[in-house]
Amino acid sequence: PRCGQDMSEKNLAPETGVENRAISYKKGCYIGQEVLNRLHTFAEVKRRLVRLEMDETVPTGTALTHDGKDIGLITSSATLPGEKRNVGLAYIRKPHDEAGTQLSTSTGQTVTVR
Repeated sequence: PRCGQDMSEKNLAPETGVENRAISYKKGCYIGQEVLNRLHTFAEVKRRLVRLEMDETVPTGTALTHDGKDIGLITSSATLPGEKRNVGLAYIRKPHDEAGTQLSTSTGQTVTVR
């Protein structure tokens, strides 16, 4: 994920997938520690950043739906060099963030959560 595009100050760190390598729940006294510890102890995030596979790249900001309900937003997409596969990143609401879930874009394309 790219800072500023796929994650920003609007996202909670556990949503972005960097929690295991970027957050310490044992270290004390850092900015945001109380919020992160409360979230870790008493709740869970309602969405998370997931990888998508798609037939063609989709513009940033494209909405994702499941059964006609808005459940996410694409933050980036690209064609992998040499592989001719199109992938993207998106924030998806749970429980639609599971691998293999088929989603639709607002442009009519089907994408798969990986």
